[in-house]
Order: sequence, then C-alpha cells, then structure tokens
Amino acid sequence: LILSPRATLDARSIAATARRWSDVRGCLRSRVAADRRLGRLASSPHHPMRRTINTFDGNTTEDAVSSAQRKARNFFSLASARVISKILAFVVIAYLARTLGPEQFGVLSFVQTVLTYGVLCSNLGLKDLGTRRIANGSGDISDHVNEILSLRLVLATAIYVVLLAMMSVYRGGVYLLAFVVFGVSLYGTAIRLDWVFNGLEKMEFTAGAETMRYVLYAGLVFALVREPSDLLLVGG
Repeated sequence: LILSPRATLDARSIAATARRWSDVRGCLRSRVAADRRLGRLASSPHHPMRRTINTFDGNTTEDAVSSAQRKARNFFSLASARVISKILAFVVIAYLARTLGPEQFGVLSFVQTVLTYGVLCSNLGLKDLGTRRIANGSGDISDHVNEILSLRLVLATAIYVVLLAMMSVYRGGVYLLAFVVFGVSLYGTAIRLDWVFNGLEKMEFTAGAETMRYVLYAGLVFALVREPSDLLLVGG
C-alpha cells in the first residue's frame, strides 16, 4: 500500500498530536499527584514543609487574620496610651500652673521649650532609621541598638553642652539652674527603646511603657511639688 504525500503528512500530524496529548495527560497526572501531596503536607500543622508551602501558595487565611488582629491590637494599644498620656499631661500642667505660680511656671515653660528643640536635634531621624532597619530584618537587632544608642547619646551630649553654653550667656540665675537639672532628660530620651518594639510590631510594650512613665511622673509631681520653691523637683 503506497500512501500519497498528503496522507503521509496527515499521519505524521496525527501521531504528533497524539504524543502532545499524551504529554499533557502525563503533566496533569503529575500536577494532581503533587497537589495531593501538598494538600497532605499543608493539612499537617507540624510538618517541616508547612512554611515552604505557605510561602509558595501565598498568605493563608490564618496568617491574614493573625496580621489583621496584630495591627488592630497595635493601633488600639497606641491610641489608648496616647489618650491616657495626654489626659495626664493636661492634669499635671494645670496642677503645676496653680502650684508654682506665674513666675516659676514661666521658667518651667521656657526651659521645656528649649529642651524640646534639643530633643529634636539629638534625634535627627535616628529613631525612624532604626525602626525601618528592624522592620526590614536587615542585620542583628543588637547591632542596630548599639549603633543608634551610641549616636543618640553623642548627639545628646553635644546638644546639652551647646544649650548650656547658650543659657549661661543669655540667661542666668534660676533659668540656668533649671536647665542644668531639666537637661538630664535629654539622656533619658536618648536611651529609650520604643523604636525597637515599633520595628518588631510589638506596640503594646511601647504603649505600656509610655503609660507607666506618665502615671509615675504624675504621681511624683502630685506627691513632691507643693509650693513654688519646688520647681527643680519637676525636672528631677
């Protein structure tokens, strides 16, 4: 039997098509088997391949829910701490204004305003830099903490010396004395580690520390400051 060239071409096309369909069926069988294996692995919460499967398939529903809960918890923690701190700050300022009198409260306001600019200059965005590094997971956390704290302490010392020199030239007496005492708070601000917990997305620790700080400060002010001569105790 002699086939024409056209018949020979059709036979070859049919054979090639059959091979392609066979390859497709083989791929489908392999994919189905792989999906079944992945399904069995994913159903086991303690399997060592669980994290790899989740990374391959994307965030699971459980991870998405956990992330939403963590963000909500961080938001409400920071919001609650901010509200409590603002209320306590308002109460303390009202108490100091009445207890210290106009003259001493004016000294307090002036020194705190100068220190506010000092804190801004001693920070220079280092908190944001440290938070971003920790959030990105680049490097060791202890290395970032040592680097940021060292820089902030050096800046705080330089700012304290500069502002102290300026106060001694342009202001003296009780203003200079108050700044010497109140200026120590620059170091307290420099060694705060709230930015570390912010980078780790553990804002509840930051919120708790801020709330405790304001509660303790308000309690000490109410207990120790009784008359205008107690001005230095506000910063001590």
